[in-house]
Amino acid sequence: MLPPHYHPRATNFVVAVEGQTQTWMIQENGADPATTTLNPGQLTIFPRGSLHPT
Repeated sequence: MLPPHYHPRATNFVVAVEGQTQTWMIQENGADPATTTLNPGQLTIFPRGSLHPT
């Protein structure tokens, strides 16, 4: 995993290929963190401006 970062001008899509990946994000508006575990074939979307580690 990468250190927490954000993309000010892009939305980020992450797809799990094998194994499990736990991930989280904090929305730009400061809402509570959203956490999830991705299994192979699942994806998550990190909206533009959200803080995330992957």
